Amino acid sequence: MTIKPMERNTLVLLFLIALLCIPGALISQERTYHGDPDKSFQIARTLAFDGSRSEARDTLNQILSAYPAYTDVRNLLAKTYSWDGNFGEARRHFNRITSVERENKEVWIATIKNEIYAENLATALGLTNKALLYLKNDADLLELRSTIKEGILKLQEAPLVAEKEKASEDK
Repeated sequence: MTIKPMERNTLVLLFLIALLCIPGALISQERTYHGDPDKSFQIARTLAFDGSRSEARDTLNQILSAYPAYTDVRNLLAKTYSWDGNFGEARRHFNRITSVERENKEVWIATIKNEIYAENLATALGLTNKALLYLKNDADLLELRSTIKEGILKLQEAPLVAEKEKASEDK
């Protein structure tokens, strides 16, 4: 098969155009955040509370790409994951905050509640105790710890109650 000079020139031209377009397409794929992070956060917050959590997460992740230490943004992002039952992803973001900002009560409470929702009461209790090391005698944390302890106690008593009920049915 022989390629005619005209066809060869056309192929070369198409190849060169493709080479020139590929880097531009790759660069345009990068998403760099250039907006006002506070305004974007408010929009994402409204989206999240209106139930559009996926769209909110997109905005929050864009903000974090430029401002990774923006705690309120990361906290809301973690909460949206928790609300959607993705407790592991929420945990990852909460841990990132609490490892740096140890006296942020709002984040500690959200972190603890994430573990309660995930039915990890022992972890929730441990986190509450850890939070109380930094926020000594905080009334909200003390109340939360009491509620968690009650939940753990009920879980421990449940098999005993079931066993007693079974024994009374057998009589």
